Amino acid sequence: YTANTLANGTGTDMTASVTVTPSHFSSSTKLVVENTAGVAVCLTLLKVRGDLYSDGDKTSVKSEDSTSQTAYQKRDRPLDAQFMASVDQCQQYCDYVLAKTKDVWPDIDMTLKNRSDTVMTAILNRAISDRITVQNTELGLDDDYFINSMQHDVDMRMKTHKCRWALRTATPELFWVLDLSELDSTTKLAY
Repeated sequence: YTANTLANGTGTDMTASVTVTPSHFSSSTKLVVENTAGVAVCLTLLKVRGDLYSDGDKTSVKSEDSTSQTAYQKRDRPLDAQFMASVDQCQQYCDYVLAKTKDVWPDIDMTLKNRSDTVMTAILNRAISDRITVQNTELGLDDDYFINSMQHDVDMRMKTHKCRWALRTATPELFWVLDLSELDSTTKLAY
C-alpha cells in the first residue's frame, strides 16, 4: 500500500503514517486502515494477493498401463494428494506409483552363514533398505536388490550366526538423479 496527500498519487508521501492490519479468513481478508498523520491522506495503492484454496476443489489425474491391466486386471488406487503444489506434480506422482506397481517384482530370499570374517561383516553391517548387488552365476543372478527384511538366527551352542534377507529387486527403481540422468526420458521423479 501507499498513501499520499493528493488522490492522484502526488503531494507528500504519507505511507509511513498509515498502518494496514490484515485479518485473513477462509475466502476473504479484512483490512483495518489506520491514519496516524493527523491530516487527511489518500490511499493511492492498496493490494491484497492470495490464492484461494477450497477443500472442495477436486482435480483428477491418472496413469494407466494397458499391458499391466491385461496381465493383472485393472486396479484403482486413489491417492490423497491435497498438499501437492500443482496438477503436474500430481501427475508425476501418479506416474511414479504406476512405475512401482504395474509389474510384479518377486522377492528373493537369501541366507548368509558366518563361514568367514567377510560374510560375518556383511551380516552385521547391513540394515533394512540397504542396496546390495547379488552375483550368483549358478542361479543366473547379477542384479541390485534392496533388503526388505532380515531375520537373525544365533546358536550359541554351535557358535553359528545365520541371517536371512528378503530382497526386492532394484531394477525398476529408475529414479531421477540430479545432473546424472534425464528426467522423464529414462527416469521418473521419485517420492
